[in-house]
Amino acid sequence: MNNVSPQKIRQAALRLLARREHSAQELKQKLKSRTFAGEQVELVLEELREADYLSDQRAAEMIFRRCIEKKLGPKRIQLEMQQKGIDQSLVEQVLQANQDIDWLQLASIALAKKFNPEPAANDLPLMAKKQRYLIQRGFDFEVIQQALAAHPES
Repeated sequence: MNNVSPQKIRQAALRLLARREHSAQELKQKLKSRTFAGEQVELVLEELREADYLSDQRAAEMIFRRCIEKKLGPKRIQLEMQQKGIDQSLVEQVLQANQDIDWLQLASIALAKKFNPEPAANDLPLMAKKQRYLIQRGFDFEVIQQALAAHPES
């Protein structure tokens, strides 16, 4: 749509932002998928930033909280933020601000939730499966080894 008014773009953007926080890049992609394009989208995004309706900082914090609720590790959280277009410096800032997270406890909870019904066994294929599971969830190798050692029965 070439002759779409900025007001329609703004309304579409506000509807998206009313549901949840979006990064600027993510919102831009969603607006483009709705056939809004060009300079008008950029102008609307800038207007929303100035009015503080659009904030990459808030989007990064929301992504972080959602990932913690899903029991994801720091590497996966970083990937999720990068995929949403959050700047690397902001990703590092959010991770740094949340240093008090106990990654070992989070990994242990994820393991217990996924493998709790499994019978107690220390066989190598099961240990490898648990390790792959935690790697996919974005935990560091050190944390994975500690979690597996702390919960051999899970």
